[in-house]
Amino acid sequence: MHKLSLWAAWLPAFFCVTAAADPRLINAYVVNEGSASLSIIDTPTEKVTATVNVGERPRGLAVSSEGERAYVSLEDGTLVERDMFSRIESARATLGGLPYSIDLSPDGKLIAAAVQNSAEVVLMDLATMRTVKKIPIRSGKQPTNAVFSPDGRWIYVRTEDGPALDVVDVRQGTVATSITVGPRLRDIAFTADGSRAYVTAEQGSEVAVIDVLRHTVLARMKTSSAPFGMALHPDGKRVFVSAPGAGKVHVLDTGSNTIVAEFDACNGASRMALTPDGSKLYVTCGPANEVAVIDTRTSARLARVPVGVTPAHIAIREANTQDEDAERFERRGKPKPP
Repeated sequence: MHKLSLWAAWLPAFFCVTAAADPRLINAYVVNEGSASLSIIDTPTEKVTATVNVGERPRGLAVSSEGERAYVSLEDGTLVERDMFSRIESARATLGGLPYSIDLSPDGKLIAAAVQNSAEVVLMDLATMRTVKKIPIRSGKQPTNAVFSPDGRWIYVRTEDGPALDVVDVRQGTVATSITVGPRLRDIAFTADGSRAYVTAEQGSEVAVIDVLRHTVLARMKTSSAPFGMALHPDGKRVFVSAPGAGKVHVLDTGSNTIVAEFDACNGASRMALTPDGSKLYVTCGPANEVAVIDTRTSARLARVPVGVTPAHIAIREANTQDEDAERFERRGKPKPP
């Protein structure tokens, strides 16, 4: 066969292989409270590829679905938006004193912030960086988590000083009801279909399962040590529950609502996030200033990644290319920073 014909026959296969070998980026983003920074971990290599200063006393973290923007709340009440390609600040706004945590709405248009000093949930429109609603809570004076349901209809709010979850109706902008769970609630996570929510109760060493349609407690599961953070596996069959005091992670089976396993993670195991395929679990280890990486199939620790001082919040996102990011940001009606 002529050399040119051979090249023409081989060329399509070459491009197929090249495309297959060019996976999209998957990054882990870690807010470090003690060093006022954001560490970015490349998950294939388990290396920190960048460290970004975010401002003094960072509290909450939210990252857009394609990784183009990171939002960090600071203790002084500031919300900072950062362009994650240029690594520069692209906008800022005021939430209110001590916004302990923030969460991004499923459509990416709103941030919900649990603001302790004013005992309210603040909703901010990200296109304009303006507050659109302030919602007073009922079940305590120190809200610490405000988490959107997957359909964006509800926000579940827990407080530091109350035993109940407040259920915010986002459309109405009010607290619709409250669910008594137990003292010292810690983390809230919804299933992908939004039918159930899981809540960790530290003082009672248990995980509560909430029926979201009825806003009632369906079941309670005891853990061998006080639980804190949670991460739901993409297959919907498992919930990983951290236990900082024991340095362990409990595994909850969602079908039977029982704890079926536990494994060692690290001292102070706290917040967690999973890769999109669920194969790896990333766990913040505050006392060691690192993130532990766990194989979810074998429960083996794959790596210990040094980050900043006192890592507190973590998110994992599949990132866009820079060109895709520019197009997406322009569609939001905001020019992309140079």
